Formats: sequence, C-alpha cells, structure tokens
Amino acid sequence: MEKEKHVVFGISPFNTKFNEEYIFNMLDWGFENFSRVDMIHPHEEAKYLLMGCGNNEVKSKKKSRKEFSRVRKIVNKYLHDKRKNLNYGQIMKFADFYNSNHYNRLYESVKNEYESFSDFREICVSQTEKAILNRKKSLEDISSHDDECIHVATKYILREIPFIVAPAEVLSSNCHVYISYYSNWSIADYLYKQGRKIKPSQRTSLIIKDHSYMKVLS
Repeated sequence: MEKEKHVVFGISPFNTKFNEEYIFNMLDWGFENFSRVDMIHPHEEAKYLLMGCGNNEVKSKKKSRKEFSRVRKIVNKYLHDKRKNLNYGQIMKFADFYNSNHYNRLYESVKNEYESFSDFREICVSQTEKAILNRKKSLEDISSHDDECIHVATKYILREIPFIVAPAEVLSSNCHVYISYYSNWSIADYLYKQGRKIKPSQRTSLIIKDHSYMKVLS
C-alpha cells in the first residue's frame, strides 16, 4: 500500500470480533500502511438490525448508542496510547453525512437499484436475514422473524452502501480511499462486480482483511 492513501474501516456493531485486541490490530495495520485512517460506524442506525430482531425502536436506539460508546472507548484508548489521530477527528457515524449532497444522491441511487433489480434486492434481503439470525444466535434467541422484520433491518444495509461505493466523494477526500471490511460480503461483491446503476467510484477500492491473527509487538 502507498502511504498517501486513505483507509476507512467499516465497523460491524454487536460483533464480538471487534474487541480491544482486534481493534488495536486493525488500527496498527492502518497506520502502518496509510497516511490517513478513519472508521465508519452506523451508530443509531444499528437500531434497524435490532428492530428486525424484534426490539422496539426506543430500546434499539439505546442499545445502538451503548455499542457505539463501547467501540469509541477502545478507539480513544488506542489513539491516546499510540499518539495517533483519525483523519476525521473521531469515529464517523452514518448520520454525519445525511446533509451531504454526495451521500443523498448515492442513497437515492441505492434505493432505486433495490426497487428496480430483483437480484440486488434478493442479495440485500438474504444478507439482512443472515445478520438477524447471527444476532439471535449470539443471544440464544429462538424466536421467529417475518418478512416485515427483514424489511425493517434492510434499511441499515441500504444506508451503508454509499460508503462502500464512493467513500472518497462522500468524505470529500482528495485521496484514493480504501474501504475495508473483515470478511467477504455478497452485497459488496455485487456492487463491485455486477452492479447495474451503481458503480464504485474510480477513487475507491475494497479491501477484505481479517486482523484477528496479527501479532501486536510491544
């Protein structure tokens, strides 16, 4: 990787993988390989996943804020200990960009693609249901869910997609931006390989990298 590039790590809420060790490993790698490092987190938008699991909106918002605070505490500890700074100054939230013309234009395109193409819609629905099942499994929740639950939870994924396809434009970055996730994601595969109306920006690349097995040197 060239040092002048910009990496943005996507954070999955309520995922036990994102513990202190993992986040430290991830940020170590980011700062070693890029001059600009950022993180994007859904913050309250994670409520849609919890609502899809059967929680009410008030409770879902509260849990989402608590989860964001957990991650922020770990990140702030890292930044303090290593004397580093995120390019944005703090963990970015989806809602930070809801007044951005770039973001809103992309989000409208995402919704149009979802409504127009059944293959994309099916991928989003399948990925959403998988997320619901994983969340319930982690809680040993054996309750059922219906199509309406999936529809609600899908809003979270649709809100995230603009950051996957055009983070450089959304963030107004003058660098090539690498959006990084810890595992393959069928929605990202679709967008980068066969998306119809939505195409990744030429200033965007996708990195799949699991930082679980990196050794942290003291």
